[in-house]
Amino acid sequence: MMEADVWLMAGIVAFYLYDAAILLYADELVAWPRRRGWSASVGGQLQWRGRFVFLPPPLLPWRPLLRLQWLRAAGDSVPVQQSALDDLRRALKPLQIAVALMAVLLVALLPLALLLWRRWEVMLLLLGAIYLLSACMVLYSVRARVALGLSRAALVSLAIDTLACPPFALNVVRKISLRHATDMDGLQFATATLAPAELQRLHVHLLPRVEALLQGEPADSPRAGQLRACQQSLQSQEPERCDESA
Repeated sequence: MMEADVWLMAGIVAFYLYDAAILLYADELVAWPRRRGWSASVGGQLQWRGRFVFLPPPLLPWRPLLRLQWLRAAGDSVPVQQSALDDLRRALKPLQIAVALMAVLLVALLPLALLLWRRWEVMLLLLGAIYLLSACMVLYSVRARVALGLSRAALVSLAIDTLACPPFALNVVRKISLRHATDMDGLQFATATLAPAELQRLHVHLLPRVEALLQGEPADSPRAGQLRACQQSLQSQEPERCDESA
């Protein structure tokens, strides 16, 4: 493999990771399904422009992600909508298969072709397969736009990303799913879906976020009272949600 080939593969990985990274506000978390149950994270300690960087599991690009707020005003959220989430996951299934195939093309067959078969016919065939798969992903998204919950503007943006940059196509499932469930309470969702050990780990990471938010609030503000109630609820290990009624 030539030096240029190494840089090509490094560029593919870099573009993929750049596009996969999510910037979370201090009152947001990300949840994703596992083989059994769900996991959730509030991101790491690294910040960019006041937001916390979260990098999804890089080897699992086909897993959907939900972005949820865990600090909400009372009455400003809806109950956990499991049936709606199940419908979304069914609609995403063909795209998940496509993303897995795209991963095989980009990170397995492409370097193998560069290493063993440096013939223009092979490279042209591989390039055609990559863009044909990208086009199929866009066409399915157009046909299933309503089931996927995509607006026309979101669909256009998704199509441009997918067709213009194949590494970005690896994040199609994530981009679509991140647009859903924004009205659900994050802590309520975590309490309903996470295993006890996962939930306790999430509480440990939420407490510093609550303390950081408290430092930036006037002591007598309603939001400060909400945060203190949330802090006590998290410390008790039995929170269901963080709002004025917590």
